[in-house]
Amino acid sequence: MDWYCIYVKRGHEDDVSATLTTRQGIEVFNPKILRKRFARSRWQEVQEHLFPSYIFSLLEPERHFHLVRYTRGVRQLVGNRAGEPYVVSPDIIQFLQDRTRDGFIVLDQPRLNRGDKIRIQEGPFMGLDGEVLFELKPNERVMVLLNTLELKAKIELPVQYIAKI
Repeated sequence: MDWYCIYVKRGHEDDVSATLTTRQGIEVFNPKILRKRFARSRWQEVQEHLFPSYIFSLLEPERHFHLVRYTRGVRQLVGNRAGEPYVVSPDIIQFLQDRTRDGFIVLDQPRLNRGDKIRIQEGPFMGLDGEVLFELKPNERVMVLLNTLELKAKIELPVQYIAKI
């Protein structure tokens, strides 16, 4: 038995996982993360799939491929153009499972230091570059010097909005 990646319809990851596990008796790994997001004028913790539209499953090719292919919500097994599915290294699955706490993958926040170059990934300043001035609260907010053509402005952003470049 090997691990395979299954491409499913967006939003059907949990349904396909449940169907394969309960009805077919197939082991499934559907990694999720908890993320803070600003919605409805406040911060909320939301569940998201680590790999939207993809789940992993431990399968015996001769026995399970037909069952998986015809499960509602499954698009295909991830593979080459000839239709042969790729085997996912067990080391990758183990790496992800080792980082699972209470059903969610724990992602390490990159350590931000003064002067680090960043790009804003979300919010009204999305796409702009800047540099870290300092962190305000541990792993929550950061003060950034925004670099634009005509202006250098200090702004406060959630750590989740930025990525190191």
